[in-house]
Amino acid sequence: MDLAAYQQHLHALQQAAWPEGAPRTPQYPLGQQPLTEYLRAWAQSQASAVALDFYGYQLSFAELDRLSDRCAALLGEQGIGPGDRVAVYLPNCPQLHIGFWGILKCGAVYAPVSPLARTLELEYQLKDSGARVILCFDQLLDVVQAVSDACELSAILATSLSELCPATPSIPLPDLLRAPKRLAPG
Repeated sequence: MDLAAYQQHLHALQQAAWPEGAPRTPQYPLGQQPLTEYLRAWAQSQASAVALDFYGYQLSFAELDRLSDRCAALLGEQGIGPGDRVAVYLPNCPQLHIGFWGILKCGAVYAPVSPLARTLELEYQLKDSGARVILCFDQLLDVVQAVSDACELSAILATSLSELCPATPSIPLPDLLRAPKRLAPG
């Protein structure tokens, strides 16, 4: 099957599976504007609404907006600006979301790296993306440090899951969430 026939077939499958009554074009309830402006609007219109719930640690839209502003400022202090790549080597946690929004707010490019990646994959992705800064899980610092000399990283920013661990979790916590923050030289 040639490319045009394949694309036509794919389009037909998509049309057949499209939910009845669902819009077929993008909908912009606040107009076409940067995604970060949507977060700011949500932070104003529903400031105390829960944006993230992580084992009972609840982060409101207002707090997510404020923390991502701080993250953007930190990245700016590291020399990150529009077009620069920032690698994010984190599991799904509040810091991943804070980092994502912070990266967008300073105009940089979000370059996700699976937390399952090890030295070979991490080095390849850092070189391929051209990331200058990496935001990583503290338990993965050994992997980052093993490849940092081969990559053009100007800064390694580490965070711990325990930093935002709730005092009274809503469900049992994995041991990793209780681990104290690992510190590394530099």
